[in-house]
Amino acid sequence: DDTYRVRVVNNVFQTYSNGTGASATPNTGNVNKTWFVSHETSTPVSATLKLGWAATQQGETFRSVTAYVDHYNTTTNTWDGLPANKGSFADDGQLAVQRTGISSFSPFAVTSNAAGPLPVRLVAFGAQRSAATVVCTWTTASEQNSSHFTVERSLAGAAFEALGTLNGQGTQATAHTYSFVDERPAAGLAYYRLRQVDTDGTATYSPVVAVAGAAAAARASLAAAPNPSAGLFELLTTLTAPAQVELAVYNTLGQPVLTTRQALPAGSATLPLDLRAQPAGVYVVRLQGATEPLALRLLKQ
Repeated sequence: DDTYRVRVVNNVFQTYSNGTGASATPNTGNVNKTWFVSHETSTPVSATLKLGWAATQQGETFRSVTAYVDHYNTTTNTWDGLPANKGSFADDGQLAVQRTGISSFSPFAVTSNAAGPLPVRLVAFGAQRSAATVVCTWTTASEQNSSHFTVERSLAGAAFEALGTLNGQGTQATAHTYSFVDERPAAGLAYYRLRQVDTDGTATYSPVVAVAGAAAAARASLAAAPNPSAGLFELLTTLTAPAQVELAVYNTLGQPVLTTRQALPAGSATLPLDLRAQPAGVYVVRLQGATEPLALRLLKQ
């Protein structure tokens, strides 16, 4: 007889290894569960797997009519994203869906996303004036069937126009940071957003970011990417004049965990910040010595 072992845990994760998941994903379009299924005998099988759940376990925008069982491949570290394998709901009205022809066993999830449980997960999108340009940066924590990104700009509330396009990473479970430079920015206030398009043509938009006009932008600033991060950050500084600055990082108790002094040029500069040795949590970065004190919150996962 065939023997199977099943274990169910909360959340769908970005990656799985040795029967555990890492970095829970937003449950948009998913059921908030992972099913770990293993086949305890070596005999080849073609199994049928039926997964059930409660309505309270459905994430935002989950649609039962397009739900299907997705399978995570621990060799390629990707979901196979095959909605054609979806099954029908059970006749007794139970919230359940099944998949046939299963011959390999690793984590399973239920999703109604066409691209699988992990569509592109945008961590941050920002736009910042730098000298005569505006630099747009964004970071994805993971991508699934990602085709491309288009940076769009709007002037004074007018319709958005496309400025340029960068190719996506296709499918990957690791973070990636992108950068696009608007070489001909508006002199006044402008609004930027990011349009992300999947390989099936599905498009989503980032929140809109406002960039002040050139006159109003002549002041120091401090930003970070990616944020949140597992510990490696890049601090993005903009100074109106060269300065010897002191950079300090504080934990939630107000205790300094890192202090350094450094000469920074006028304009934009990038500083690496490594908090991997610190516990997960919120940290505050303070920059002293510029024309005005600057502060920034970081989330270390």
